[in-house]
Amino acid sequence: MLHVQHLCQSPLFSSAADSFKLAAANLPQWNNEPILAAASHSSRIMAYLTSASTITMSAPSGDLIYCIRAWQIDDKSLVAQVSVDEMADFSLYAKEIYSLAADARSVSSDRLCRIITANDLAGVSLFSDATFRNSLSAASKISSPVYPELARETLLLNLPPLLNALVTFLFLQAALPLLNFPPAVAKKIRFAKAPFTLPTPPESFRTTTDEP
Repeated sequence: MLHVQHLCQSPLFSSAADSFKLAAANLPQWNNEPILAAASHSSRIMAYLTSASTITMSAPSGDLIYCIRAWQIDDKSLVAQVSVDEMADFSLYAKEIYSLAADARSVSSDRLCRIITANDLAGVSLFSDATFRNSLSAASKISSPVYPELARETLLLNLPPLLNALVTFLFLQAALPLLNFPPAVAKKIRFAKAPFTLPTPPESFRTTTDEP
């Protein structure tokens, strides 16, 4: 896995830049195939990261919203196919693609475009195998110093019962370590009480987008 001092000199950057140009060649129609073709280890990883588990949408503000439904990912099978380092490399490549997309939107709109992450934790056990979460955390620890202004808020939705109880009683410092977020991400997490409870999410996302 790459480290901060080597990340900017990595072929990952040139690979992401080349595939992004191909994907965006015919906007507003977005072609994701070049992105996936150039992604590290994608042939094994993308069998588990489907449109039912991850999707990117546009906010009215122009920011990007990355939605992930961890409960729709067969993480045990995924980590049996790829190592923590391989998953982290894939995540770093994805982060660079998001950075390029955000930069392009910022230039065209004359407004800083950033990424909002919505993490649906319904059905997730905090005591299950943490290999998948550890790989994402490892990538985040490396990428946070490289992309300090890319991320906006991280929204945690449908919290597991234990985490929800900790948040309800305001033990936030006790709750965050259970999710293994690096400090740069943890400080952007927001907890809020909603006046309503959302219904059970559908089996798959109902909205898609043609561009990142």
